[in-house]
Amino acid sequence: MLATKIGLSEDQKAKVYDAKLQRIIATKEAKKTSPPNQELMKAANMKYSETMKTILTPEQIEKVKAMAKDWKNKRGNKNPSKGTPPATNTPSPSSAPNAAPSDEMDEEPMF
Repeated sequence: MLATKIGLSEDQKAKVYDAKLQRIIATKEAKKTSPPNQELMKAANMKYSETMKTILTPEQIEKVKAMAKDWKNKRGNKNPSKGTPPATNTPSPSSAPNAAPSDEMDEEPMF
């Protein structure tokens, strides 16, 4: 879990949880439009990144960046044009309307 890997305090854990929850809510709103509003999704991700930078210490940020780099290297370049794997139509377990941030999100890069 990310909290253990980078040494989050209890206060930081609560703040990270809230930041993730706000990002989930904002991106779900953006996806309600057809096609999904990419600008709103980008803004939600930018706000999340900026919020995380205020929560984490510089050392924790460096650990997260290193983890993100390792994660990208392990998964490879699935979609050379964007650096992300192609989308699938399979819903994820966390796609429930009122889903809270889950542990599976702890492994995704933040920045």
